[in-house]
Amino acid sequence: MKKISLRLVYPIIIWVISTLIAIFYVINNDGFGKGDIQGFSILSLIFSAISFLLYGLFNKLFGRVNIFISVVLVIALSFIQATIFLYTAWFIFGPWLGAFSFPIFRIWLIAIVIGNFYVLLNSQNKFGFKHLMRIIGAGAIIYGLIFFYNSIQNLRTENQNFDIICLSWTPSDKTPEIKELMKWSLTEKESNDLINSGVKGSFWGERFFRIENSKIVSIDNPDFSFEDKENSIEFEFGNDIDTTKTNERTKVIIVMNHPQETDFTFGQPANETTIVLQNQESDGFKIYPDNIDFNIKQIKIKKTDFRSFPHWTGLSVELKWKNDFSVNGFQWVDR
Repeated sequence: MKKISLRLVYPIIIWVISTLIAIFYVINNDGFGKGDIQGFSILSLIFSAISFLLYGLFNKLFGRVNIFISVVLVIALSFIQATIFLYTAWFIFGPWLGAFSFPIFRIWLIAIVIGNFYVLLNSQNKFGFKHLMRIIGAGAIIYGLIFFYNSIQNLRTENQNFDIICLSWTPSDKTPEIKELMKWSLTEKESNDLINSGVKGSFWGERFFRIENSKIVSIDNPDFSFEDKENSIEFEFGNDIDTTKTNERTKVIIVMNHPQETDFTFGQPANETTIVLQNQESDGFKIYPDNIDFNIKQIKIKKTDFRSFPHWTGLSVELKWKNDFSVNGFQWVDR
């Protein structure tokens, strides 16, 4: 009877911890994603119930190895379990799984690690409560160091004030004209710099994103705050480019002509416009000019998401004293 009780606690730990972390995540994001909690909790309950069958196997396995190997096994098996959870859910729900507003893999991984340490504590292994407290203490120290490092990086980061211009490019033998480029919010100098990079073809302005005082702002709705999750979609798709005006602000001009299979990360300019030009036929980008001063924070051009249609290439922007903010920069019909 006692063994059955111990077995039952294992899936309950995974289910309860998963649900509590999801609730905490939603609370921390001002209620954004609260509608996802019930579905995620039910899904976690199903997977946790299946994990009930693993208790006996893990208990015997942990009891046959020394303390160090048992800890390694806890971490390795937890990764495997969480991965199986994720891919099973993907098989059932497909792309809809991406609709969850919180990182489900990370949540499951944390809950499973805690559950598997519970199994280890109840096995014949010499691993005890004092060993667990040492691991927790080490984790707290590592987290503290990371937090301290990030705080120093934020203090060193200059205030962010620039626009991100997303230009689609169709390569050809045609040399673009300055007037053609200026209608996409580029200055005459920036248009000249892009032409001097050797790029040829035609261009289309997709959208632009404005970072002002280290915050993403909306031109169409200046009263909206990007920290208000209810309005997040307003910022994810950016602002329409006004073709009648010249934009004199510092810019990051991203020029793409095809979907990207890998991520590309580069530094944000401190006070000078940067042109980020995609290679014509392969992944990767060239940055012009290559001798400017960069800020501490970075921008990531994410690999294209082919799960949706049209396909989206997202951008991840690091902001001072805030979480990274993801926006949808480019869309593609063909892969």
